[in-house]
Amino acid sequence: MSIPRKHHYVSQFYLRNFAVDPERKKITTVAKYGSTAVWSKRSIKNLGYESDLYVSLR
Repeated sequence: MSIPRKHHYVSQFYLRNFAVDPERKKITTVAKYGSTAVWSKRSIKNLGYESDLYVSLR
């Protein structure tokens, strides 16, 4: 059994409400690169998380 590494601070359950595909796995995002805004569809699985957010370093 592997230890979870991707700790979502925005639940995937909530992000699915904004899905743009029939499988409810992608949402539309916007990123700013200099003075250009880039719109794209991205996987919910790879958004709203931080690696090892809840790991204790004792």
